[in-house]
Amino acid sequence: MLELAQIPIRAADRGDLPLADPGAPPLIFAGGPTATSNPEPFAAFFDFVVLGDGEEVLPEIGLVVAEAKAAGLSRRELLLDLAQVPGVYVPSLYGPGADGVTQVPLVPGIPARVLRRWPVCCRSGIVRSRRPMPPRCASWYSVPAWAASSLPPCWRG
Repeated sequence: MLELAQIPIRAADRGDLPLADPGAPPLIFAGGPTATSNPEPFAAFFDFVVLGDGEEVLPEIGLVVAEAKAAGLSRRELLLDLAQVPGVYVPSLYGPGADGVTQVPLVPGIPARVLRRWPVCCRSGIVRSRRPMPPRCASWYSVPAWAASSLPPCWRG
């Protein structure tokens, strides 16, 4: 689809024009369970990846993009601003760590670790989103032990 729309496939090839410029390609981003379980294999194709619950973070992304567009920020400046939004991973701003496995910031001032966004919930199982009940709150009976530590505290039961 990107090729048909004449949008460069790799994020690094999309230039640094401000989004308000008519020649600037659109932001290409991913989210959802498949994209966020391990975004590295396809990180070169996306400007940013939303980790976790998109319902929680998309309004913030919209505000950051609107402000950047109004201010005439370049694509890179916008991506630096988006990297400050919890739950937004900007692959171009991170590189391999010394161990060859972890990702470390390439730019000072961005988070060392990007955390997933979770729906707002409480121990009673109330979820303020359009999603079903979170695991362990009421409707799900078990979560694998290996996954329990990555869940927000209210989901651990």
